[in-house]
Amino acid sequence: MTKLPPDAEHDEVPMFAQWQPVAAGCPPPHLLFPAVEGVLPADVAAPIVAHVEACPLCQELSRVEPGDAADPTSPEAARLRARILPAAPRRPVSFRMIPYAAAAAITLVAGGLVLARLASRPAAPSPAAAQAAPPAAATPVFVLALNKPVTELPPESLTLRSASPDRYASALAHALEPYERGDYAEAVARLTLVARDHPSRPHPAYYLGLSTLLGGLGDATADLERARTLAAKGTSLRADATWYLAVAYERHDRRESAVATLNDLCAAPGPRQAQACAGVRALTNR
Repeated sequence: MTKLPPDAEHDEVPMFAQWQPVAAGCPPPHLLFPAVEGVLPADVAAPIVAHVEACPLCQELSRVEPGDAADPTSPEAARLRARILPAAPRRPVSFRMIPYAAAAAITLVAGGLVLARLASRPAAPSPAAAQAAPPAAATPVFVLALNKPVTELPPESLTLRSASPDRYASALAHALEPYERGDYAEAVARLTLVARDHPSRPHPAYYLGLSTLLGGLGDATADLERARTLAAKGTSLRADATWYLAVAYERHDRRESAVATLNDLCAAPGPRQAQACAGVRALTNR
């Protein structure tokens, strides 16, 4: 006659009838699934796993169907805790048999824990997705510093206001307003007009190239080359235009042009000489 535990449910009766009696020497059924799935400590799980590998009956008991791994209801969970937790060992113990209703219960609980643990892991990308994803672009490293310089105005802008203000100075001041506040796209739009109307003046070309360079708006080399050519030799404006021209060359992967440009600054005394010589050494040693 099948012996049922006092708290066994009605649908557990067939399971007891199927698995009683059990062969002697098998580990407690409630430890099988936790041991196989790595829920138990390693020293407790090792002998149980070794037994399961050689015992077809315990192999069957250690399995759980996916549909059986649903979370128990609150009353079921309370009943399972009351039945299972007192029997969970913390160190190896001698094998002894307990009712198989407890085995089914612990299997459901342990299986739910394992499934929850697996569900919380991030999904690994498929091989196709991994191949389709483009490699992350490496951030380029430049050795020449790109810092916004102090605004240098032409002499016309420094004269006192008069009844007939200088048109060029007024247009340049208006174009430099967005440059000063960092709106380089607007500065490029305004400075393009000033440079067109005053093609022999170095300042519009210089600040047009600087705005393009600082804003990352394209190739600034042509404007800075023109500013360097128009600026008088020995002036700070020519030195600054030469330095930022070299910076623009480096950022467009024209290192040899950057070195040649800096050699001119390095060869003559001036405000950018030491910086230019250091830049030449840094570029040639890369």
